[in-house]
Order: sequence, then structure tokens, then C-alpha cells
Amino acid sequence: MTRARDLSNLIGSGNYVSETLTATAGQTAFTVTNGYTPNFVQVFMNGLLLDPVVDYAATTSPTITLTTAANAGDELEVVKYNTFSVGNAITQTAADTRYVNVSGDTMTGGLTIGDYTAGTELTVKRNASQGSNIGAYKQTGSDTIQMGPAITMQTVNPVYAVTQQVGANGELHTFNYSPSYGWNKRMTMDAAGRVTMPYQPLFRGVLNAHVSPNTSVSTPTKITSIGVRENIGGHWSTSTHSFTCPVAGQYLVSAFGIKYPVSGQVAHIDVYRNGVDIDARIRAEEESNYAQFGGSCIISCSAGDTLDWRYFGNAGIHSGNGQWTIKLIG
Repeated sequence: MTRARDLSNLIGSGNYVSETLTATAGQTAFTVTNGYTPNFVQVFMNGLLLDPVVDYAATTSPTITLTTAANAGDELEVVKYNTFSVGNAITQTAADTRYVNVSGDTMTGGLTIGDYTAGTELTVKRNASQGSNIGAYKQTGSDTIQMGPAITMQTVNPVYAVTQQVGANGELHTFNYSPSYGWNKRMTMDAAGRVTMPYQPLFRGVLNAHVSPNTSVSTPTKITSIGVRENIGGHWSTSTHSFTCPVAGQYLVSAFGIKYPVSGQVAHIDVYRNGVDIDARIRAEEESNYAQFGGSCIISCSAGDTLDWRYFGNAGIHSGNGQWTIKLIG
């Protein structure tokens, strides 16, 4: 069977070479210049494609042998194709098994990324325009696994973030970010589940001067001689002599001290919130010159509330003793 030669159906010119040979009368064997690769050749006689099974044999390069002898002047065109092979081919089934599809796949077993270098961290983006990503990487040369930022929230401005680190001894460190304070450790839970909060707001002070010694005070008066020993967060003001609550929560307020040495007289200390007595009175009894007093209470406060201590009585309070404390506990 033969059919007309159609150049448009041939592979691009870079992949084949065409050679035309002119026959003599009765010629059957033709020699192809530079030979050919069996099964990678087509033969045309006067423009008609010959059948390799019926019309010719092309099994021994460089010779092509016709089944029927040619006539003088016949043109035998031999088209030689370049050979090629596909390296490392993989089937669709194998690809589906080996590689993760764009959607719908799950993964089992461990996923190893290696020590963190720029661009090798694992990142899951929520919305690139908001910068809300979840990332994980191992810091180079460290036993710390960094999760960060685990949560990033952005309304308009500023940006606040929370991240966690697992330490070499199994402890869990929690950090938060704010434009005012930057990144700071806020809480640590050790491997046994014990929680410490090193930045929890705390004030601790002692009296730097006596409070109303030998003077009768009938109206509760703010105590202004408390000296600062600790002021974590800076919420105690030495100018207003009060503590401003940074957040809403439960605050432990306590006062312990010694009455001024006057027999038969008493001293009272009240806790005030926003200038109002909360009925948390601490009383130094009258029986002893150096009677000790002390007490504590838990107060629910809103962000911005102020707390202070106020005195009334006729004995006074001795300076340099006791502890005056306010701490956020929850």
C-alpha cells in the first residue's frame, strides 16, 4: 500500500534527514549515505510512501533493498529519523502514589525539612495581604523548635502576634509581640506542667516613713509613703501612690505591717478601688504597743481601675516594716 508524501506530517527538520537517490534500470539495492537506524526510516518512490513489509527491506544499514526493481530515473527518497529515549519515565498511577496532589491528599509519617535556613521553613499562609501565616522551623545549631508566628492578627494597625517555643528540656515558652514592647516571653510551662509568668503585673513595697504617729485620723487618708521594691510592668505610680490595673482580671491585694508603739490605740487600713472603699479593712489591735496587722483580699477590676491603701485611727503605722503587695492572678 502506498500514499502520497506529505511534508506537513513529518517531524520538525531538526529531527530527520532526507536523502534522494536516482535509480538505474532494474536497480533494487540502494546505499544510504552515513547509514540509518532500522525502524527509524521511511522510504518514498516518486513521492509515494512505500510499505516496509511489502515494498522494501530496511534492516541492514546502509542498504535498502526494493522488492520490485526500479525503472531508470525513478527517485527513491529516504527519510532518516533521529532516535530518542525518555529518561526516568513515570506512569500516572505511580505519580499519584508518590507525589502529593494539589487538593484532596493527606500525608502520613514524618516530614523532614532540616535545619532552618532562609526559605526552607514550613509556612501555611492564610492571606498574604494580611501577613497571617503559621510557620515552623528549627533554629540552626539549637535544640529549639520555633513556631512562629503561630497566630498573627492584624486589623488595621498595629500588629499583635503570639508564638511558642519548645525548649531543650521539654518546657513550653510563650511569647507575644506588640508595637510597644516588641517580642517578650510572657509565660513558661515546664515539662511537669508548672506555669510561671515572669512578666505578670506585680507591685511590692514597704513604708519609707511612719504613717500618722500619735495622731488621730478620722477620715481615711491615702498612704503616700510606700516605697517601691518591685514594680513589674510599671503599674504603680509614685506620684499618685496608686496601682493602675493594666487589664481586666482578679487582683490579689495584701498589706502586712506593725502598729506604731502606742498602747490602747488602733490603726485601720482600707483598700480603695477608684477612690471607693471596697470594705476590705485590715485592723491593728490596741492591746500591744507593737501589734502586728495583716490581711489580703481578691478584687475584680476592669482595665484602668486604680487601687490604693488608706489609713484612719489614732495609733499610726511604723515605717520600715511589712509588705504591701498587688498582683494580677487571673
